[in-house]
Amino acid sequence: MDISHFPWVHTGTFGDRQRTEVQKLELQDLGAGWFGYQFEVDARNADDDARLISGSEEQVVHRHMSTGFTLPLTVRSTIRYEDGLEHILLLCSTPIDDDHAYFTFVVWRNDDFTVDGNEVIAFDRAIGEEDRKMLERVPGSLPLGQTDLASVQADRGSVEWRRQFIEFLERTPS
Repeated sequence: MDISHFPWVHTGTFGDRQRTEVQKLELQDLGAGWFGYQFEVDARNADDDARLISGSEEQVVHRHMSTGFTLPLTVRSTIRYEDGLEHILLLCSTPIDDDHAYFTFVVWRNDDFTVDGNEVIAFDRAIGEEDRKMLERVPGSLPLGQTDLASVQADRGSVEWRRQFIEFLERTPS
């Protein structure tokens, strides 16, 4: 849920190392049981795959985005482009053990089907692969305690998820 990784992790898809500023995030109820934040970001749109997915020929494309979670392990990211195109990702995780999880994502779009669905999926898989490579470099399991990690402003969504997840685990019978 951390947007500050975009310029550094997603260099092969949409990240732009020249655009590293992260705006202040305010956590909020996103409706229908989702909790997170809304933000705007300019994303690199320089290669053919990115332009195909965004529907824009511009080198940089403005995105209105929201990212939120619902307990226990589901995240939804919504990307809205200036032309009205919406690209929604549903990310679901199922722990297998302390070090492994099964990860599934679903993509919804409101476009006119001029872009082949396989192209959309391939682009999102490339983004997921960039995330996977980064995450596999982080040693150990994700600590859940509020003081186990040093957090910055861009971590607000993740910190809140960990807080609510701990409460969820405490309420759930073993």
